Amino acid sequence: MESFKPFQPLITVRASADEMEVIQSPSGYLDAGDATKVTVHVEIFCLANGTLYLETTPSEEGPWQEVQSWTAAGDVTIDLLTYYSAEHPLARFVRWRFEASDAGAVACFQLRYH
Repeated sequence: MESFKPFQPLITVRASADEMEVIQSPSGYLDAGDATKVTVHVEIFCLANGTLYLETTPSEEGPWQEVQSWTAAGDVTIDLLTYYSAEHPLARFVRWRFEASDAGAVACFQLRYH
């Protein structure tokens, strides 16, 4: 069985009055360009007053499409195909985005893939 590799090591993000959205840095995007299948394991330890999104796009410039979103803590494994033909297919790049509903929002999570 193939083991999971870090995509986003454990991280805590907090919103402030000036910053209500936090987007993963481009250097941290998962590049699935050579894969035919990607499995992402999402572990959310804390998620308060916000939404965590998993997004994908064919190029780093976008447009980004939502694959799945969460508003509560959880542990989920998602099988994604890079050549999937559903409404929101997995494309080359995958990232996370946190959107706060108020300035006290916080998320603590990690993402792994294989």
